[in-house]
Amino acid sequence: MSVSREQELAVLRSVVYASLFDYPLEPAQLEASLIGVAADLAAIDRWWRESDLLQATIEYRDGLYFPAGRSDLVRTRSRREGVSRELLDRDRRILSFVANMPFVRMVALSGSLAHLNAEGSADLDLFVISAPHRVWSVTVATVVRLGLHARLPGRPQGVRRRVPQAGHRQEVRRGPGGRRHEGSDHVGAGGAVTRNPARMGTAGR
Repeated sequence: MSVSREQELAVLRSVVYASLFDYPLEPAQLEASLIGVAADLAAIDRWWRESDLLQATIEYRDGLYFPAGRSDLVRTRSRREGVSRELLDRDRRILSFVANMPFVRMVALSGSLAHLNAEGSADLDLFVISAPHRVWSVTVATVVRLGLHARLPGRPQGVRRRVPQAGHRQEVRRGPGGRRHEGSDHVGAGGAVTRNPARMGTAGR
């Protein structure tokens, strides 16, 4: 069976979209993020091998898919993964503190760190779900703790929080110099999730 244009475009769009974040995709990641169609790993591999369009526009090397001519993304991903793990290790104590706070029911790591695709200036983006009627207690304790953490030697300065929303969810974001970073992050798009009382570990993709 020949590869359809819909299948070709699904692969092409997914790989090109990820490349906007300088992020080449592993086969399992491409399978999970395929735009417009569903397919297993074997089918995606067959499409890529049998499609003239995909052979001309998408490369597969070192276990990663990326746009043709962008082999630099393989090195970028490796470098950023190392940076991300260093940042997570640096902030392991604060992550463990938040995950183990009383009344915290879930902590989710979002943004570039959740994908291990961060640069050194990346924010620590957390979604925190608290027990009912405890959202402000968790908010105050988290913001105070982050403020103390940011004042330690070698830590970026500045703490920002968003007002808790309905459903007992809050987000705390810390950026270098208190710099504002607008955007929308959603738990589930590769974000790591940790439930209390287990300690927060390294984020998954």
